[in-house]
Amino acid sequence: MYSQETIARLEQELRENPKAYHRKVKILAWLGNLYIAFGVMVLVILLILACLSILVLKAFAIKIIIPVAIFLYVIVKSLWISVEKPQGIAIQEKDAPELFKIINNLSLKLNSPSFHHVLITDDFNAAVVQTPRLGIFGWYENYLIIGLPLMQSLSVQQLTSVLAHEFGHLSKNHAKTANWIYRQRIRWAQLYQLVEQNASRIDIIFRPFFKKFVPYFASFSFPVARANEYEADKISVELTSAETVAQTLTTVNVVGCYLSEEFWPTIFKHAENMPKPTISPYLGYVNQLSEFSEPHKTKKWLDQSLKLQTNLEDTHPSLMDRLESIGQTAQLIFAEKGHTEVDQEI
Repeated sequence: MYSQETIARLEQELRENPKAYHRKVKILAWLGNLYIAFGVMVLVILLILACLSILVLKAFAIKIIIPVAIFLYVIVKSLWISVEKPQGIAIQEKDAPELFKIINNLSLKLNSPSFHHVLITDDFNAAVVQTPRLGIFGWYENYLIIGLPLMQSLSVQQLTSVLAHEFGHLSKNHAKTANWIYRQRIRWAQLYQLVEQNASRIDIIFRPFFKKFVPYFASFSFPVARANEYEADKISVELTSAETVAQTLTTVNVVGCYLSEEFWPTIFKHAENMPKPTISPYLGYVNQLSEFSEPHKTKKWLDQSLKLQTNLEDTHPSLMDRLESIGQTAQLIFAEKGHTEVDQEI
């Protein structure tokens, strides 16, 4: 979609004049929105004119009204795409009062939108997801998604730093324009995918536009999205501490390696050999994680994580780059043990 040279040039432009670059991307996003609004408006005007001409053109006007009305209906319907809602176990404040205390505190401090749903999943991840109730026309429903394995891997302070990072993407107090662009980027990519999946021969007004506009907007907004990750880390530092964020970033990367290379392969191996499940992976997860202390393995996975370089496959910077941006070194701490297993200087 875009080359390393192009992104490097755009990132340099962003660093030299952030306000001007944000203004350009914002204008580009609004032009895209206006194009869609203009297309719908033209069809509405044509329909109104056809209806007004019925007294003069009579039967001929009706012949015009019917196809225009059908075309308008199909266009609006194609834009009124229902986005699949995130899946997970919904919890409320009465189910986890301490967790919601953290959530409410962060929302208040960052002036971020409230969450309509908090979901617990089996992913080793946390995310904020906005799904539009009215398709392309917005009215968003906010989801906070927290993976159970992630919560079990982190201390309260570390989990708070993760949530603060995610909330930072919605924050109205920090980098408001950059956060808006970040969400627009996700929105356009999602809309493009959904329009392609709901292809119709009649929505020719928008498909050619999407095919050209979305890739262009994605490349132009990529530096903003990556910078937004650094900004979200800084917000997390402000609300917890630089040391806590460094510990969290390091621990999440190493535990992620542990899960993918050792924990889950062992679970799957048991599943292949036994007709019925004999293991409850999440029940014993904390104990296994707290016993996870083999220095040669933790060091191998830490070195592996630190060697990864920032690339164009993901807007998230590498572990090394994120640590350097907050002026910290790698610090690996398992919450259950409460002490440093590996404290490596970079």
